[in-house]
Amino acid sequence: MERIKLEDIAEINTGYQLRSKVVHDDSGQYTLIQMSNTSNKKLNLTNVLRANLQNVNENHIVRIGDVLFVSKGINNYATVINISLPNNTVAAYHFFRIRIYKKQLIASGYLAWYLNENQAQRYFYKVGEGTNTMMVTRKNLGKLPIPLPSLEKQKKIIELYQLLDKEKELTQNLYEKRKLLATAICQKIIEQGD
Repeated sequence: MERIKLEDIAEINTGYQLRSKVVHDDSGQYTLIQMSNTSNKKLNLTNVLRANLQNVNENHIVRIGDVLFVSKGINNYATVINISLPNNTVAAYHFFRIRIYKKQLIASGYLAWYLNENQAQRYFYKVGEGTNTMMVTRKNLGKLPIPLPSLEKQKKIIELYQLLDKEKELTQNLYEKRKLLATAICQKIIEQGD
């Protein structure tokens, strides 16, 4: 199977570097995606900050189809932007913003999936730099070789993992409901006494 370096199919830019603490401003010019806005490799805009930021350029702006990659720390993961975003949305410096420019070769959902898979994770572990906080540099991220099945096969991989994520979510919800039921039964037993 053909493999191609990420830098040969996508533009990789660093997120917006904060100069000071960001204060939420409902009328702020920019929406800022931070680490707290991602969980389980998904984007959650519930508590996103609006702020007035200085020196934002086009490379910081995030759009549908972009992939955000967490480059710092022991958990390097990617999330694909597949929901509608407010205008002027930027990603914080924790992320690399990856924008595919060879869309005829690779789907953004497939790229995010691959970046989260064991083979890519082993690569990140091997090339990670730093003593206190590990970091995958933009250069090393760009050198990552990515297998390129056909777009049709990529779509099947994306669909399979979306179904797996949905199953995980449903299973977790079912577990939580069963736990509540078990707790209620146990409380009833205690209240009844001997």
